[in-house]
Amino acid sequence: PSLPSPRDRPLERSPRVGLRPAASSPVLAHNQPLTSPRQDLPRGMSSPTAMPERNRRPAPEEIKDEIHQHVSHFLKYHPQVMQEHRFFRKSPGVYEFDGRELRLELSERGLVVWDGPLRQPLADYMECSERNAEY
Repeated sequence: PSLPSPRDRPLERSPRVGLRPAASSPVLAHNQPLTSPRQDLPRGMSSPTAMPERNRRPAPEEIKDEIHQHVSHFLKYHPQVMQEHRFFRKSPGVYEFDGRELRLELSERGLVVWDGPLRQPLADYMECSERNAEY
């Protein structure tokens, strides 16, 4: 007797997998049930390699880029800085302002400039004022 075609095989519903060939099907040789490779994934995950965003740790470059995002936001609302000064990013967290290399960091006060021993909020530093300067 010939084997039934895949269309002729009876199907039964499995509560975990959906439809699979019935136990009497010749496909189930060696008593190995057919299962879905995704059956043990949590709902909503499409593949074993998909990781929920909340479990992903940011790379160090992404943390430094947060500083650049704040700098870009500052420059958007203070366009005169770019018109009056040379200011650009050299590397993550390191900028050049009128020929001086600065280190920027985020603190509870916002963006803070480190220029040698001087520590000052970015807005005050860009105005070339001594307001809020710490040595």
